[in-house]
Amino acid sequence: MRGLKRFEGHLAVALAMVLGIVIGACTIGGSSNSSSNASASSSASVLLSPTLAQIKSSGVMRDCVDPEFPPESFNDSSGNPTGLDIDLASALAKSLNAKITFVKTDFAGLLAGVESGKCDIQWSGTTPRAARALVTSFAKDTLVATVGLLVRTTETRTTIDQLNASSVTFCDQEGTLAQVAQQEYFPNAKATNLQAADQCVLDVLSGRADATIVDSTSALGYSEAHPQLKSVLFENGGLAAAPTAPSVQLGDFGFTAYIDVWFREFVDNGNYTPLYVKYFHHNPDIQELLIQRGGL
Repeated sequence: MRGLKRFEGHLAVALAMVLGIVIGACTIGGSSNSSSNASASSSASVLLSPTLAQIKSSGVMRDCVDPEFPPESFNDSSGNPTGLDIDLASALAKSLNAKITFVKTDFAGLLAGVESGKCDIQWSGTTPRAARALVTSFAKDTLVATVGLLVRTTETRTTIDQLNASSVTFCDQEGTLAQVAQQEYFPNAKATNLQAADQCVLDVLSGRADATIVDSTSALGYSEAHPQLKSVLFENGGLAAAPTAPSVQLGDFGFTAYIDVWFREFVDNGNYTPLYVKYFHHNPDIQELLIQRGGL
């Protein structure tokens, strides 16, 4: 009984403290005039997303891109970045009444560019991974993809067991999912690690390598550009999914929230499908995309 009374006494003190805080907050809020409320409202975006505030102030959104992942991001005949991710980033910038500047880099420079403040966002075929989420904050997925192999059309070995052999040579883009997947699924194969995905594609074309691991979307772009190549996808127990998403500075959840809501609206308004068809030549699986995104 004494313990109950003691508990009730503590509870009364706690409630009194909370009530005091609420009353104080209301008093402060009530004493503020309309101009101070407007000032607080205008500064909210700075508190929630300093990057958004900077973009709105400068009128420019800087996007780090690695133009090695067709049809998501690649260089056109004039050397300018193009692709689905490039168009989506451009549309995002437009929604903020900002111009877009593309900062070309290699894959390792994508997250580093955002982390250092060189770029406001990186939207260039990057798959969200736990290790990457330690240095950058990802928005939700904007592209559904799976992982597979890019091989020559003459290649007859098409199963994981057949390709997991010492007679097979892989070319992996260093520091990416390709290297991790090769070590996990094809540990018996030989491997050469290179910095650029394009270099690995050239190695497969020339015969220096038998295969390189890419996502299904990039495989489509490479095989269209090089008819000598084909993609091999493994379903039902094969390699992992590889959805892609943009990311911003770590902890800038105000910006990621804006990207998520903007992208869902972009999809709902029918703007996503024609862009996707432009680069992939078939309709996107919107239902699967929404499932991967967890709805909104």
